[in-house]
Amino acid sequence: MRGLEKKDWVLVENMLVKTIPKYELVNRVITFGLSSKTRRKLVDLACIRPGMTVLDAGCGPGTLSEMIAERMHEGRLFLLDPLDEMLWQAFRNLMKFDIEVEFVKGLMEDIPLPSDMFDLVVASYSIRDCMDRDRAIAEMKRVLKRGGRLLLLDITRPENGFEKIVSIHMKYFVPILSSIVYRKRENPWKALYKTYVNMWTPSEMVRAVRRHLAVEFFITFALGAFTLVSARK
Repeated sequence: MRGLEKKDWVLVENMLVKTIPKYELVNRVITFGLSSKTRRKLVDLACIRPGMTVLDAGCGPGTLSEMIAERMHEGRLFLLDPLDEMLWQAFRNLMKFDIEVEFVKGLMEDIPLPSDMFDLVVASYSIRDCMDRDRAIAEMKRVLKRGGRLLLLDITRPENGFEKIVSIHMKYFVPILSSIVYRKRENPWKALYKTYVNMWTPSEMVRAVRRHLAVEFFITFALGAFTLVSARK
């Protein structure tokens, strides 16, 4: 699976802008708290050290970056996203931290930053929105220093017989639950199913990363509905 078609990518990105006011609240509700739990696990495994240079690829409103900034104390944190609205929200959320933060507009498939720059690249719930996921991973590898680390977290399609259960949840229950919290006629979370059905299984996600980097380990959550991969350059 290469990624989203251009027309679907435009639809999803337009919908993402509308999620900003209640982005994390709705995501916690529709995942029963697992979106926050898995991000915290990623940050725990990142082993943040003073002086690190970190890239949050597909940062959205900066939810993961806030968790990282709390542990950095000193260093440089870069946030990358194709949407101005997401970067502005991330800016508002990261203003409270006394570290060097930079905001970069761009696609994960074409990161407008130098090669061999980062100790750590993280991407949470963003690679499924790419038009070319393989190229996105290649780009994240390019900007990593030698020995640098990638932590990739996203929704995946279970391959253990539970895929149908997760698919039903995404298609039918996510729109209902998100509508209760979002309370607006046009519900942007309806677009989530479009990205889900096009997403990798856990083993496909690991193989995709392994084509570019040395996979250290991977962890699945909720019967394989979420997968976290750790890899090094």
